[in-house]
Amino acid sequence: MKTLEILRNARKLIEKPEHWCHMFLARDRASFPVDPASPSACRWCLLGAIRRVGGPVPTILQLNLLSIANDRMTHPEVLAWLDRAIALVERRMRKKGDAALP
Repeated sequence: MKTLEILRNARKLIEKPEHWCHMFLARDRASFPVDPASPSACRWCLLGAIRRVGGPVPTILQLNLLSIANDRMTHPEVLAWLDRAIALVERRMRKKGDAALP
């Protein structure tokens, strides 16, 4: 799965505030922490959403940065962060002349 597709799918997954969480990768309906890939997961943090949609396992540095960012931001700020990341990837793809862009 390509980076742009991962970011777009992760954003879609946590677009509604009730599908986003912090402090854990994912939570179930009772707010208990669960694995992001669990069928009972219904809320994800930024990193949990990326993992749920098939993103790569992050390095320790990436894990720490994404976790800290998610846990210190509001839901609208997380979505804005994803929007900026998506725009950055799209710009880089355009510079390379990638035909996969819509």
